[in-house]
Amino acid sequence: MNVTSWFSAFTEALSQFLLQVVNYLPHILATLLIVLVGWLLSKLLTQWLAKLLARIGFNKVSEGIGLNNLLQKVGFQQTPSELCGSLIHIFIILGILVAAASSLGFDSISNVFDAFILYVPKVVGALIITLLGLFIANTVKSQLTKTLDNLGVEYSTTAARLAQVVILFVTFSLAVSQLQIETGLLNTVFAVVLGCVGLAIALALGFGSKDIASNMVSGIYAREQLLPGDEIEIDGFTGNIVAITNVTTIIENKKGQRLSVPNSSLINGQYKYKPLA
Repeated sequence: MNVTSWFSAFTEALSQFLLQVVNYLPHILATLLIVLVGWLLSKLLTQWLAKLLARIGFNKVSEGIGLNNLLQKVGFQQTPSELCGSLIHIFIILGILVAAASSLGFDSISNVFDAFILYVPKVVGALIITLLGLFIANTVKSQLTKTLDNLGVEYSTTAARLAQVVILFVTFSLAVSQLQIETGLLNTVFAVVLGCVGLAIALALGFGSKDIASNMVSGIYAREQLLPGDEIEIDGFTGNIVAITNVTTIIENKKGQRLSVPNSSLINGQYKYKPLA
């Protein structure tokens, strides 16, 4: 009697289980079909997008801001356009998994994926901010170095590098804020450091601007007295004037050797010159 009761209970439970499997099987098959079709479409779409980004010059822009070297250093072998395609592919797959979990009734898993997907745009925004910041920082560094070199400012590379670091820090702070991570303490420390650096730069410029101003004023007098092509001799160096810049005069001898003389030294010093005929 006990065996019969046990067998009846077992067969009833097994029947209910098989019935649930049969009823649930269409949902499983539909979910698998959704995942498969979505994966194929996502793969095709992201490959097309990667090729489109490469054609419009995204990889060249990334190389200009140093992104290619950065990706290689951290171990990525893909081009920036291919990496963007892969990231979008992952994003689409996550969306497909959310739909699949919902169709199967796995609400808890679906909620986790939903929260992650809602956070992805913030990550994308942080990446865009970072890329723009890298581009601006490198451009400012390059242009500032050229400008300061033309003005004859010493430590032009250091000053340009400092400006680049400041821009990169601001970019980093904005990117972290985009990720909704608290940056209050970090911003306070940076403000103090930036204030100290700014004070040091102001003092350095205050002491160093005297020589720059003297050279610029002397350059005005030099342009009135000398012309490009004039032959002059100063400190044993004889050559023709190539250019009179804001702070220096460039002289080139017959051997092609050049000498850059501060305008103040040229005006205040002893030189002999032979004007153009």
